[in-house]
Amino acid sequence: MGDIDLDQAFKEAARIAKLVPKELRKAAFDRALDELLGRGGERKGGRERKPRRPRASKVAPTSGASDKEVQDFMEKVDRTGCPEITSSREILDRSLMVLRLAKEKINIDGLSATQISRILTDKFRVKTIRRSVAKALDGARDKVDRVVTPPRKIRYRIMAAGEAYLSKGAAEAPSGHEAEVGRPSKKSKKKTAKKPKKKKTGKKRSQEDQEGRRKRAAANQPSALQSLTDLVEEGVLDSPKTISEVQDHLDKKKGRRYSVQNLSVGLLRLLRDEKVEREKNEDGQYEYKSRADST
Repeated sequence: MGDIDLDQAFKEAARIAKLVPKELRKAAFDRALDELLGRGGERKGGRERKPRRPRASKVAPTSGASDKEVQDFMEKVDRTGCPEITSSREILDRSLMVLRLAKEKINIDGLSATQISRILTDKFRVKTIRRSVAKALDGARDKVDRVVTPPRKIRYRIMAAGEAYLSKGAAEAPSGHEAEVGRPSKKSKKKTAKKPKKKKTGKKRSQEDQEGRRKRAAANQPSALQSLTDLVEEGVLDSPKTISEVQDHLDKKKGRRYSVQNLSVGLLRLLRDEKVEREKNEDGQYEYKSRADST
């Protein structure tokens, strides 16, 4: 090849190299020059240029089945019908509720911690990480069953004890992790002299007596679900009532005190059993009413 052709080849290779980002220009120049000079797989001196081996892709494989299960949950479960998930503060409670919904609504018996965290974050707008879900469920072995599926993936299935835990009112019971681990003992190994007991004042004793009476009353009163069932049978819910109105009625008329969360779980169970129905009022709050065909 003549000097004029070589000069033109260099100019054309330089022009092509300017079209790519700065950090890639040298490689682009060499490649373009090789193509223009017709060397193909050769370098100067007649030595053959070894072709580069393509690098293996390191894209992590995705589980089509897992994605489909999460997608089915997103499409078939109504978020507005599950207020107890967003009202609960415990990760264990939320995770168990997701497992129960998956089993009842879309017939999926078991989800992984990753799937549960995705559903809580994307569906219910409750930001949750996989590690927190796994830690909470691993500490509640009496409420969930751990199944290892290939390749070494753990799925959690809700058990009867978990169903009973949610029905009773998840907030009242200690989480599985706390129940197993417990609080560290504060007893000192060294024996110390006993301090004389301080006499209780009348005001402090009165407060303790009131607290004791409240605890005894709470222990003896029926569950929130049973009290709500009684209201349905007594006809109290023949007229629509909000959760706050139901709470106030039970407190004043029956002397039973329940949190809004416990009543919400009980009303949701009656709603699923088709014993009550609900509609939103003008303020956007749900009002619950006995179904005409439930008696």
